[in-house]
Amino acid sequence: MRDIKTREGFEFWDKLNALPRYAFLLSPSGNSVQKFEDQAMGNWIDVHEAQKIVDQAQEQISELQDELKRQKGYVEINANSAQGKHAEGQRYRDERDALQQRLNAADQRIDELTTQQTESRVITLSGCEFSEHELLRTAVRMVTGTSRRGTQRWVAMKDAFCCGSGVAHALCRRFGFDPDETVKP
Repeated sequence: MRDIKTREGFEFWDKLNALPRYAFLLSPSGNSVQKFEDQAMGNWIDVHEAQKIVDQAQEQISELQDELKRQKGYVEINANSAQGKHAEGQRYRDERDALQQRLNAADQRIDELTTQQTESRVITLSGCEFSEHELLRTAVRMVTGTSRRGTQRWVAMKDAFCCGSGVAHALCRRFGFDPDETVKP
């Protein structure tokens, strides 16, 4: 809102009025025109400076028009409150149901992988029995970095297992570790 006392809302008008005013006088010889900065008798301003101020005002007007469009959209939704809220609620329910299906599929995949992992071969080392799954998981968990500042887990896995980055990432994810986390030496 515009308030003449605080000059709020008159910022661009004040900037425009603050521009220096110029007067143009014919030289005594009559061959040239001279430009003088004079607030009292000059009525001319620099067009480029005025254009900058008008451009700033236009940007603000455009922003306010965009905000007005958004607000009109909200008013439109609220005007059709029951219908709009029902449609919006239905959209949220559909999104929730789709996410629940993805979650169920992911849970099922985890169950399948867990079943596969428990069926790994058992190896006997020095009289102790270990499953291949346990040994690999321990290796992934215990891998350490080579740099003082730390190393990403997948890089350390790549070095430890002499494998490529894709296999290193897959090993980390299979055992529930973030491949991009930093491991310290």
